[in-house]
Parts: sequence; C-alpha cells; structure tokens
Amino acid sequence: MIDRLVEKALVEREHSVADRRVVGCRLTGKGQQEGERFSHVRSAHVQEFTGLLSRDELEVVVNALDVLLLAINRQAANGDAQAPELTNGSN
Repeated sequence: MIDRLVEKALVEREHSVADRRVVGCRLTGKGQQEGERFSHVRSAHVQEFTGLLSRDELEVVVNALDVLLLAINRQAANGDAQAPELTNGSN
C-alpha cells in the first residue's frame, strides 16, 4: 500500500538516522493537497446527507456522536488499547 502511495508521489519514506530499521512516512505537498480535497468532498457528502434529516433526527445524531466521543475519551483516559465494548442498551 505504501509503495503505491510513493509511486503516486503522495508520500515519501524517511529513513531514521538513529535506527536504520526505522522507516517513517510523511505526506508530500501533493499528498497534502489530495488529503484536503478528500476532506472537502467528504464534508460535501456529510452536508448532503444531513440535509435529508429532520431537526429531531439531527439532534439524535449529535447526541449519539457525543456518547461516542465520551467513550473514546474514557478509553484514552484509561490507556486502554482495545475499543470500548458497545451494547444496544438492552443489557
């Protein structure tokens, strides 16, 4: 996968001076431009889909995202490497 990104000049490999076994990757200017373009396209799609929801439905989505953010923050605070256990609320 990285090889293809390098071939397309979207990323470049950086070899560590301190440890020859370590090879990092960073976005090139072209890679940054493509990332920004992708972000704009994604935002346009989100706006399109949210435009189909009622105000009440949007409120449900926002509340659900708040709950997910709380779970992510809780996981980060606990230093837990595993994803939080999700339930359907019937437990």
